[in-house]
Amino acid sequence: MTSKTKQPRGIRNNNPGNIRKGSFTESAGAIGDNGRGVTGINWRSSLMSLKFLGDSNQGLTSDAVSAVNYATMMRTRAEHPENVRVLNASWGQSGGASPALQTAIEAAGQADILFVAAAGNGGKLTL
Repeated sequence: MTSKTKQPRGIRNNNPGNIRKGSFTESAGAIGDNGRGVTGINWRSSLMSLKFLGDSNQGLTSDAVSAVNYATMMRTRAEHPENVRVLNASWGQSGGASPALQTAIEAAGQADILFVAAAGNGGKLTL
């Protein structure tokens, strides 16, 4: 991320040192070069961390919407677009369907971003 791009409300500093160990960090380690000579699927892949959940795995749907919209904006901006291709959304939502989140996901799809979600993390199978 460039210093000229402002992160939306609810999205924390993307410094890898600020990311606690969990499903994201464990699965992300299998993707790219770890800087120690070990790689997973692709040496040239990179990650954009958009954390909106707190230490207790709780967060606001509006912050999830901001994260999805931020990734879409980074891909579609006119100057120095990022090659965002996949959003890994492994979080649960106990509050039921969210039209705003659905709209954000659809906009990401229109920008050729694949949205991958884990069903049932929150005990429900709705967006």
